Parts: sequence; structure tokens; C-alpha cells
Amino acid sequence: MLLNLIFFLFTFPLTMVVGTFEGAKPDCPTHCGNITVPYPFGIGPECSLAEAYNLTCNNTSSYEPPNLLPVDGNLRIYDISDSELRISTLVSYMCYNQSGFVDGNITSVRTTEVFTFSEKNRFTVVGCDDYAYVTGTEEDDFASGCFGVCRKTHVPKGQCSGVGCCQISIPTGVSFYNAELYTLRNHSDVLSFNECGYGFLVEEGVYEFGGISDLSGDKLEFINRIQSTMPIVVDWVIAPNKTCATEVVNECKGNSSCYDVDGGGYRCKCNQGYEGNPYLDPGCQDIDECSNQGTYPCHGICSNTLGNYTCTCEPGSNGDPHTPNGCKDIAKDTIHVVLIIVVVSSILAVLSGIAGICFASHDRPTMKEVAIELDGLRKFTTHPWAQQQTCNETRSLVLEVEQSDLYDIPLINDTNEWESYSGITETALIKNHP
Repeated sequence: MLLNLIFFLFTFPLTMVVGTFEGAKPDCPTHCGNITVPYPFGIGPECSLAEAYNLTCNNTSSYEPPNLLPVDGNLRIYDISDSELRISTLVSYMCYNQSGFVDGNITSVRTTEVFTFSEKNRFTVVGCDDYAYVTGTEEDDFASGCFGVCRKTHVPKGQCSGVGCCQISIPTGVSFYNAELYTLRNHSDVLSFNECGYGFLVEEGVYEFGGISDLSGDKLEFINRIQSTMPIVVDWVIAPNKTCATEVVNECKGNSSCYDVDGGGYRCKCNQGYEGNPYLDPGCQDIDECSNQGTYPCHGICSNTLGNYTCTCEPGSNGDPHTPNGCKDIAKDTIHVVLIIVVVSSILAVLSGIAGICFASHDRPTMKEVAIELDGLRKFTTHPWAQQQTCNETRSLVLEVEQSDLYDIPLINDTNEWESYSGITETALIKNHP
């Protein structure tokens, strides 16, 4: 039996370059059951861009959930995206008994106008004594096939490697395929566990070969499972015989761009920073990135702009505002560094002054002179401004120097002894200020 089908197809909204593909014309249905129907597709002729995109929603009591179908076809639509449709598939089969051929069905599927089969599909043959011959139209210039052969003792699950199951790819742009199944020996060597051979087109990665259970299971159960759960991927375009350059007025609305598709036709997409349906007036809308911290993180000041946004650190800080705690306080860090430098320099100046007095003459400095120098250092470190602004590290350094018993500097006449004592003091300072 030869089954010829013409269909229109569509899929659930997938993510575009930016944003989602959704939205129907005003006063038009937006869903059929749980399937979103975005423009240029529509339920009814007034709701679609053209007849090729016109769909029907069969929501009678006999269909639960409701079935979304092409107006001129009977392949159920599962999903609609910005470039693809996912629809139900059809299964070709040939069954045998001891006398030979018993029953069979061969399928042919043809798309119309704006649709072609995606290269994401694989034609699949399931059987232990079967091979398929798949052809397109003369214009498609496509023909291919594969063998499924096996013995019961070794049929691995999960793989379509030629043992009980084989798969072949089809080229992009094919608008029609005819699948014919043949047998090598009428299944005479495998009838005990495999009476039928099957062939069907399916999205790559969706079908998982069940091994002996698929080969020996009930025919109708296998066919129903494949046809109700395994999709075909179909590409769709606007104006299949035109390009963006040849269309004086294309269907792309505001804040969107036109791009050509390999094989003919074009599509529209929202510009970066915009989302929505590029085929509906007034076009794509600006994305408010600041209201979506999950996708566009900003831990500073976020400002939305048309098609973009800015994210900056608070005044007085800098760093990376896109990461938590990425912005650092500039003024606070700067004050700490300056104070450390000033305090350490003052301490070193006082100590150098004391040492200079000793080295400048043979006379030792009087206790009064030492007291004056140290009193000046204490006044600096206890000044209210220094107490308020100095960081903990600086206070600790000053406190250690302040608490050392500098008044008890021994009166040493020998120069070498003084240098040794001075070296000990410097070492203590360095160790307390890495």
C-alpha cells in the first residue's frame, strides 16, 4: 500500500539568538492543548501568514490532549520553534510466515512549499533479514539504504550498528522520501524470533534499539509506540524561492534582522538585546536585563539601555561588578596604604635621628634629647585623626614600637656595640611589618 501525505508542520517555541519565539496575532488562539502556536503559524486562515502555515486544532472528546494538525494533512504536530517543526512519523513494515509474505505497508511522505526534512533525522531499519531503499525526488537527487541482519544469540541493545538495526542520514533540503522494505530470505532463518521488518524516519538520538524485544514484540504495539512518541524534524522558512536581498519588503518587523537559509528562503530573528516575535508588529521588544539577575548578573549599579545594559561599581569603588564582592572601596584602601607609609617612615626617621646623634659625635645623647624625640612620635600616633583613620595593622605596628623600652637605651661608648643594638631594633620592626 502506498500512502501519500501532504502536511504542514510546526514546533514548540525554542530559544532564538536572544529571547523566545512566541506570540499570535490579536484575537487568535495561542495554544492547542499544551502546544504554543506562534505567528507566522496560526489556527485558522486569518491567523496565519499564508495557507502553508495554516493549522487546525482537533480538540474533540476523542482526542486527549487535543491534536494540532496541518490543514491538509494528518501528521500530528508536537512542537514549534523559530526554525523547525517536530511531527509524528510513519512506519513502513513487511511481515512473513512459513509460507512467505503475509502483510505490509510502504510509506511515502511529501512536504509542501515552505518545509523540508532536516538533516537531524535518521532513516531507521529494524529487522534481522531486511534492507531498505530510500529515495527522494529527481530534484532532490537522493537515494540511500541500509541492512538489518542478525542471529538471535547476539543482538546488542541500544545501538543501530547493523545487527538487528541500522540507520542512515538524509541530506538537508529533501522535500520527499519514499521508503521501500525488502527481505533477503523471507525471514525463513529468523522466524522463531523475528517475523517483521520495519522502516521509519526519526530524529537522531530519540529512538533507542530494544534488541530482541523490538524484534520479537507485537507488530501493532511496536508501530503505535514509534508513531506516537518518535518525532521527525522538519525545517521551515519564509518565501522558499527568495532571499533577503530579493525581497524588497520582507516579513521581518522592528528590531529584527533577516537572514538567508541554506537551500532557499529566509527567516527573521530578533536583534541582540531584544526578544519576542520578529514576524509580528511592532516587532521585537527590548530586554530589561536589570530585572533578570540570573541571566544578566550585576552586583553594582545596573542601568537598562535599548538593546543592552550597563553595570558599574558604586562611586568610590572599582573592580568587576558582574561578580559578587567584585567591587572594592578605593578610598578606604588608599588611606590605609598612605597611613602605613607615613607611620613607618616617621618611626624610621626618629630612630635614624637618634642614631645620627650618636654617630655624629663622641658625646652620647642626653636622656632629655631622647625623650623629646620619642615624645614627638607619641604625639603623632595619639593624634585623633590618626586614631580614627589608622587601620588595625598600622596601630599594631605603632603599639609595638611604643611599648618597647626605648628610654632604657644603654649608654654605649663602643661604636660596634651601638650598631649591634640598632640592628636588633631594625629586625624587630621588619618582623612586625611583612
